[in-house]
Amino acid sequence: MLETQAALAALSEQGKANGAVPRDRVIRAYRVFIRERKPIAGFVAQDLAEWNYREVVPEYASLLKSTVAQHPASRRAIVAYLQASPRADAKPALKSLPIDAR
Repeated sequence: MLETQAALAALSEQGKANGAVPRDRVIRAYRVFIRERKPIAGFVAQDLAEWNYREVVPEYASLLKSTVAQHPASRRAIVAYLQASPRADAKPALKSLPIDAR
């Protein structure tokens, strides 16, 4: 887990700088991470939200509906991402959650 967190921190810094490694390339890497590491997919949600990248709403909504066990911090980050999203498909995903999980 430490190696994953270090890699995500490095990608985050590169994405914030949007220089040597363009942000769109970091976003592509994040999307692979979301597909491959479902239990911790939310660990990149804050960066995506800060960059106003809302294209992963369907993936995150699907994850919340799935039986994949989410790390608690990942789940909270996904919920926050969906709550902040202006996309119409974000809110229905939250309605299926218990009140205390929103």
